[in-house]
Amino acid sequence: MTGESRIAIIGALGVAAHLLLRYAFSASTAVYQAPLLLALAVGGIPLAWELAQKLWKRDFGSDPTVLDHGHLQHDQGLSDSRRGDG
Repeated sequence: MTGESRIAIIGALGVAAHLLLRYAFSASTAVYQAPLLLALAVGGIPLAWELAQKLWKRDFGSDPTVLDHGHLQHDQGLSDSRRGDG
């Protein structure tokens, strides 16, 4: 199981526990919000740490490449329309 899968499961369980505590058991505000805060801490802190490490290493994945290709295609489309080809 990947890290993203674990985070998704933790989040889903946190939401389910929140809804049960709030509507099925009519718990107090502090009690029914606790599963959400726990899921946020357990799932969010490792995710934020991983993103911070990638930022520190300047490892942004393929997103800048995709943006560059989109930019180049847009420029190519403009030049084609200026020529009257398309």
